Amino acid sequence: MELLEDFVPKPDSPLYLKINGHLKFFEKNGLIHVFYGYLPLVRFNHADWVERRLAAVRLADEFELPYKYVARICRMNRNTISKLVKTKRLLGMQHILENNRGPKAPWKLIDEIVRQIDQLVKEQPDIKNKGIVSALKEAGFEISETSVRRVRNRHQPRSLKEELTSPPSSLLQMARIAKRIEKYDLPHRQMQIFQEELGPEINGLDPYDYHPATTSEAVYLELLRRGQRCKYVGGLLYSPMLSQFHFNEITEATYTEFYDQQKTGYPLAAISQALFYGLFFHFPSIESLKKANRLDYGILIGQQQLPAPKVIHRALNQLSGYNRSSKLMKEFACEFVRNNLIEVGLLYFDEHFLPYYGIEHIPAGFFSQRRLAIGGNHQFWAHDREGRPFFVITTTARLKLREMIPNLIRRAQEVTGRRKLTVVFDRGGYDIKLFETINRYKRVTFITWAKYVTEKTLGQIPEDSYPRFFGNHSQGAS
Repeated sequence: MELLEDFVPKPDSPLYLKINGHLKFFEKNGLIHVFYGYLPLVRFNHADWVERRLAAVRLADEFELPYKYVARICRMNRNTISKLVKTKRLLGMQHILENNRGPKAPWKLIDEIVRQIDQLVKEQPDIKNKGIVSALKEAGFEISETSVRRVRNRHQPRSLKEELTSPPSSLLQMARIAKRIEKYDLPHRQMQIFQEELGPEINGLDPYDYHPATTSEAVYLELLRRGQRCKYVGGLLYSPMLSQFHFNEITEATYTEFYDQQKTGYPLAAISQALFYGLFFHFPSIESLKKANRLDYGILIGQQQLPAPKVIHRALNQLSGYNRSSKLMKEFACEFVRNNLIEVGLLYFDEHFLPYYGIEHIPAGFFSQRRLAIGGNHQFWAHDREGRPFFVITTTARLKLREMIPNLIRRAQEVTGRRKLTVVFDRGGYDIKLFETINRYKRVTFITWAKYVTEKTLGQIPEDSYPRFFGNHSQGAS
């Protein structure tokens, strides 16, 4: 008998407060018995794939057990259990009981079926369920109108009238209804009232309004005007900025000759914008974009949907071998100067170690946050006096700040077009040979902090010897 003692039911799950005990399962007479305390949950024959699927769906959907425990009990992959539960909820139980082990089984293609239904609804808002069934049949998917209705209504909560036809059985159920009203009904109704109170001169089209380029974009903007929620709509605020700084033009001019669109199916601008908005919405990695709503995200990049992570990787693999990132950074730095976003008279130089956790063998560097030497790269940043980033150069971990400062100075002069600069760096760049090199640059002043200076020596310096520095361009070190 195996016990899963670390399992704690959720406060709103069917097992919460039912009985005190542990989740356990054991095999007896060829059958696997699953109990929570003394409460029997399911019993199934592991050799029968139908019983095993039914048990997995019941444990995960009806009793709301975590998928990792259901996978351990039923000896199945947790991703398989997730697809079975999603298929049961959206298409019905009959689709997981079909003895179809090929790649076209409905429970294996549930994500593709849902994506095609969402795409049809987005392109044709007035399409009927019968029309969707016919379109899916042409694509090779046999599902019923009931299944299509479930998919279309999966994000729409039950109406308040349906929920209140029978009195709530518990305070917990009443709390869920109140929370649903506050989250969905009230904002939607407020938006409707606000739109109704506005006159036709406001609701009507303005000749200066933005004209959508595609049908899907027009439908999307119309839904936003009606008050539909969308977690990605904030990204549209960055569209004027990307246009002002020629984001697409610079990216395409840098990489177009190395990029083959036929291998990805997406233009280079769409790939670069997908990465940009991924940073804006705090997606920690390219793989985490799997959790994004691909249809809504696609509007931001001018496509029908967001490229899959493997497509983005395929695009980056095409470009990574040409070492053009330095040129790309230089072009954007020039745009910052042209738009007066950077104060280029005084620049701060600093280095940061960027750890690498991949499978390639690269030189190691000291990672101060973990206090150990691991493989990685060095990033050398240039900031202005307000701390705004100007440009960054990424190199191997072998190079240090004192070796890169001359390159940083040359890059700053090349981008800004001026020879009169003041640069500031910390003790990582303290080196007599470096000072001699910088002094060869005309009209370049450097400020650093000397190593091995004791507190006693610092205490002997008068306070009035620390005037505020506004850009005195005399050569030397302080």
